[in-house]
Amino acid sequence: MIKMGLIHIICTSYHKPQIEKMLEVAKKTAKEEGRQIGDVYWLPGVLEIPYGIRKISKKYVYDGNQHDGFVVLGI
Repeated sequence: MIKMGLIHIICTSYHKPQIEKMLEVAKKTAKEEGRQIGDVYWLPGVLEIPYGIRKISKKYVYDGNQHDGFVVLGI
């Protein structure tokens, strides 16, 4: 198994109650796997995720990132 170090999480604020549940599961899973969660960033929506990744990657060195957000069709 590959052991990863620092992971940043990017969450979207739209549908925040559901995303907060996803974030808690992600934190629990990371802890069980022995991985370290760095900062958690909140963005307005999924369209801002690529911008957030680019901005974070210029500022920090990390081993991975996770994006928590979803798009509901028909809204």
